[in-house]
Amino acid sequence: MESSKITESPVDKRCESVAAANRVQKVYRSYQTQRRWQVLDFARLNLSTVSFFNFLKPESAVSSWNRISLNASKVGLGLSKDSKALKIAFQHWIEAIDPRHRYGHNLHMYYDKWCESDAGQPFFYWDFLQSPLQPLMDNLEAQTYETFEKGTMKYTQYQRAVSKALLDRVPDEEASTSRTVLMVVGAGRGPFVRASLQAAEETGRKLKVYAVEKNLNAVVTLHSLIRMEGWDNMVTIISSDMRCWDAPEKADILVSELLGSFGDNELSLECLDRAQRFLKPDDISIPSSYTSFIQPVTALKLYNNVKSHKDLAHFETAYVVKLYRVARLAPSKSVFTFTHPEYSDNKSNQRYKKLHFEIPADTGSALVHGFAGYFDAVLYKDVHLGIEPTTTTPNMFSW
Repeated sequence: MESSKITESPVDKRCESVAAANRVQKVYRSYQTQRRWQVLDFARLNLSTVSFFNFLKPESAVSSWNRISLNASKVGLGLSKDSKALKIAFQHWIEAIDPRHRYGHNLHMYYDKWCESDAGQPFFYWDFLQSPLQPLMDNLEAQTYETFEKGTMKYTQYQRAVSKALLDRVPDEEASTSRTVLMVVGAGRGPFVRASLQAAEETGRKLKVYAVEKNLNAVVTLHSLIRMEGWDNMVTIISSDMRCWDAPEKADILVSELLGSFGDNELSLECLDRAQRFLKPDDISIPSSYTSFIQPVTALKLYNNVKSHKDLAHFETAYVVKLYRVARLAPSKSVFTFTHPEYSDNKSNQRYKKLHFEIPADTGSALVHGFAGYFDAVLYKDVHLGIEPTTTTPNMFSW
């Protein structure tokens, strides 16, 4: 039928569209049942993997499998005819559930590596350029908090740091009489409050907690957590920007987590400089210091992604990336170190550093596409948190 020879009214077009849609649905439904379990047979994902395909929204295992089976059933017909068909079908399936629907053939390699590494982060976000968060300027969404809270290693390290700090501050003979004042600045929805109270229970120390948070939505969740856990007599919630709040008393321990991928790139310094007035002289800040690092890398995929924007601004943007297909050309070197609290009269956050990297002779010719940035933070004494390759904290995918 040649459409150029036919004149149709709007009503005719609409009716034909509805009929076509119904036909497609009937054909699809006829294949759906027979395809569903064939696809799931070769979808080699365990329950932890499945959760990442909608990892921003908590759900039960049953719900996860129901959703994945629905996605899988949309792949196509004849999946079990031969191994080549299975491979092609898997690539289409993995492409369908990728948030950005990238070419399935390219994603397959990431999936295989992800299975081998047992990583705690969805491979969909490997080698993907993400803009850094601006938690000081913008209020984080609930989904962002949920993502952070899935990374339990960070909270475990903070609990260890608070435990050591409490043991150092309060000797055993004063444990039943002395109460430590701890302030969590940037409390979010409460995981650092929980880690601090668990540290107090673990060490047998008494704790009074101020939870300071400017995000009103997070404060609502925080109130619910406090009521649910029965912490009302131990935790005071302050809905305020830490830079503007006037504390009713001084703190013995100041807890914060304002670190970006480069350590100081999410205005941690500006916030903590103002917040250190809450501390008693010579008392404890967690983290106590952090250092940023850079490393020259070859990363063709990332370079091409930036280049595709065809402007200078994207080349001058600092992105957050889970690096995978990169060649690290030389060991990383430290750039800036910041310590908290810092009471020096000559204190300045303006820094400049010139570094020289030597690429090993056996590397051969290589093009430096850019620099990878990392951080390493000393939370308290020997407890650290970081992503610098030689000292990276295991099983940590959010910070």
